[in-house]
Amino acid sequence: MGVVRTLFAAWASLVLAFPLHAQSPEHLFATCAGRLSALTEFQWLTDGPASEQTARQRDAMVALAEAAAPAEVLPHLITWRINAKAAQTALLQRAAFGSDPEGIAARRAERLVAACRALLLG
Repeated sequence: MGVVRTLFAAWASLVLAFPLHAQSPEHLFATCAGRLSALTEFQWLTDGPASEQTARQRDAMVALAEAAAPAEVLPHLITWRINAKAAQTALLQRAAFGSDPEGIAARRAERLVAACRALLLG
């Protein structure tokens, strides 16, 4: 039963982290801000100096999301950020502290953050 629960949790976090519909720019930036926020907090525990750069990247994503969002979408930005942060946190925790012998969660977490970082200049 533990294996089924673990597989379901992995599936659920991947579905949350990777929506099936096309994202608007503001949704994409807000999602990336959430992912980078999760990584920042994780790095506080594991790699303090790296967290400063990640926090700057998160702040840039927040600014991009707010700049791209029409007024009626602004209230949704925080929801998108929180959902993405929760999903990314689950991946990071599974990769670091859970059973991820094949490194699937770790690779997924890295790919998602790399895709977000690719959106930023510098």
